[in-house]
Amino acid sequence: MVSINRICIGGFRNIDHSEIKLQQMTALLAPNNYGKSNILDAIMFASSFVHGTSETRRQLMRDFTCISINSKIASEPFCCEIEGAFDSVYDYVYRFSFDWYQQSPNSSAAIEGKIIDEYLGIRDNSKEKPKYRTIINRTKESAKYDATGRCNKTIQIMDDELVMVKLSNIDSWAFMPVAKELLGITIGSVDIIADPKQHFLPRKMVTADGEQLVYDGFTQYLYQLRQEDERLFNVMISILTTLVPTIQTVNPVRFSSELKKIDKDVPYELPDLYDVYVKERPNNQTTPFRFMSTGSMRILFLLASVIHASKRGVQILMVEELENSIHPDLLQSLLNAIPMLLGDTKLLFTSHSTHLAKHLAYNQLYVGLPSDDGVADFRILKQTKLKNVLKIAAAGEMALGEYLFELMLSAEDDRRMIDVFFEEKPKRKGGLDD
Repeated sequence: MVSINRICIGGFRNIDHSEIKLQQMTALLAPNNYGKSNILDAIMFASSFVHGTSETRRQLMRDFTCISINSKIASEPFCCEIEGAFDSVYDYVYRFSFDWYQQSPNSSAAIEGKIIDEYLGIRDNSKEKPKYRTIINRTKESAKYDATGRCNKTIQIMDDELVMVKLSNIDSWAFMPVAKELLGITIGSVDIIADPKQHFLPRKMVTADGEQLVYDGFTQYLYQLRQEDERLFNVMISILTTLVPTIQTVNPVRFSSELKKIDKDVPYELPDLYDVYVKERPNNQTTPFRFMSTGSMRILFLLASVIHASKRGVQILMVEELENSIHPDLLQSLLNAIPMLLGDTKLLFTSHSTHLAKHLAYNQLYVGLPSDDGVADFRILKQTKLKNVLKIAAAGEMALGEYLFELMLSAEDDRRMIDVFFEEKPKRKGGLDD
């Protein structure tokens, strides 16, 4: 499975240039309306751009909901760079940038968006002195790729085409399998903020023969998960009962066609229905899970979604406000449990909980730092300054999370604190030894 270990994103809404070094679980911690969601949206936007058609890319480069209107970065191109590994031997870096669509009020002529930069580098770590080998190198002037051992073969490319996508369709290209693997990267997201009852409720569909009840695919997935991997299903339920102690058992059921009375040679057979029942300790009988609290439904939906992402080989699963509907005292139990379900998938989530800092390592926590220009800036604490920060927090009778939030809200008064305590902000493109 291809992994993503680092992702850089910029030129999107109020995101100038943010670099996230992904751990198994990584959090973006900041107050409301700072830019946490914009980071997740930018990553999903980049994935859609790579996997879309030329027409999709043209539309995305015109998407006014994503184009920055921040005075400082309004003219910056969108840029995405990912770094990771194919296995223990090969590392890769892939990057692309494009200029957004422009329509000046002082001009009647519009300027369409265009891809202006693309790079693919591969590093063989089995060599004595490994360094990145340039496979694709695209600039505003030209696009070249490695066809014979050197990246010097020119390829004709449209403004809305990606070189890697075009070359992935050439079977004779030596790096076609590499391109295919990179294009197979999947980014997923889970919405646990919306009402989760929609995943447990049946819907009525009107057919020629009358009304038909149809459930969301989530209930069917729970049934199939228990059938196909009972051990993992039981691990999930064990985590759920730890977080919701009143739950005794959870039983996904299928109302099979075997229970239906069906005439022979029918032109259409209604599909099987699936539901989930739960037995709570205080109750004398089972009830549909949709009768449970919203928080309980959110937890089950989150845990099952993590398993689903892992089994599908999703590289990054993104979740907003992971602590939603979780009591602060249970947050640590949830964070300890999720890695048991993730497999090779990495979890990137947002939070504004001051409790989070108690449960994550310093390099798992990207803190949103204040800025006068409204540009989001996420960085981690310097490892060498962690003890100092903890001492300062203790002196003020604050937990680390409480002190970090005070720092986020008050560091505007002393910019030196940011440079002293936090890692330096990365440059837009630096660091590649290509």
